[in-house]
Amino acid sequence: RASRAGAHGSRLPRLDPLAAAAFLVAAAYLPGIFSPAFLPRWWIMAIALPLVSDLDPRNLPRTIGILLLAGLGWAAATLAWTPEPAEGFGDLILLTLAALTMLAAAGADDLDQVIAAFGWGVAVSTPVLAWQFFISAGMPGYLIPPAGTFLNPEVMALAAAPVICWALVRGRWWLLAATAPLLAFSGSRVAIAAAAGAALWAWRPARPTYRALAAIALLAACVAAIAVVGPQKLATAFSRIVLWIAAAMSLTPLGRGLGWWAVGH
Repeated sequence: RASRAGAHGSRLPRLDPLAAAAFLVAAAYLPGIFSPAFLPRWWIMAIALPLVSDLDPRNLPRTIGILLLAGLGWAAATLAWTPEPAEGFGDLILLTLAALTMLAAAGADDLDQVIAAFGWGVAVSTPVLAWQFFISAGMPGYLIPPAGTFLNPEVMALAAAPVICWALVRGRWWLLAATAPLLAFSGSRVAIAAAAGAALWAWRPARPTYRALAAIALLAACVAAIAVVGPQKLATAFSRIVLWIAAAMSLTPLGRGLGWWAVGH
């Protein structure tokens, strides 16, 4: 880089390797896998993390590091009494990879490039979504199309909503335009509410009166959007309430162990 900078009189932009990994994690899709929303992404992350960071534990605040280790230790201990050890072991791998991701992120000077790269990886789903909606019903491995490169619209919303919120607050309008269709087609009420809240936070008028009017307008738009998508989701809403009650009634002092939710579901 130094020699090229000397020759051209300017420093070439440097791509953060962690940003490249974030793009791959968001954009990965492997046809035929039952859960394309998760499996390829996690393994790409597992392969990429050792390459993009020295994973120095000193980058984490001491308290956070202790809590992280304690949480992973307890999660591993619950494999001794879980009714589904195989499922629980898979969950433990995902938790460990999430902890390593935190460690890699803690060593980065600036995460803006990483989050932007992840956002553009999510935006890869927008043209795929359009293709599914207008031309094809879906791709192999999907449960509920259209959902871009994700398993279903809910998972798509989980990835798109945080990116949209960040793009609103940071003023990344191109990224916002590229990911907004994913939120519109997801039908997720929580994601819509989150995006509305981010819009209100990003645009804060100086005058209290304008601020109140903006809040009312966004609240009305949010309620209207939720009312439009709400009736189609009554069945899933009721089934989730049943699952939540079953989970609450099954709580024990030691927990049920990793993997239990698959049995409970």
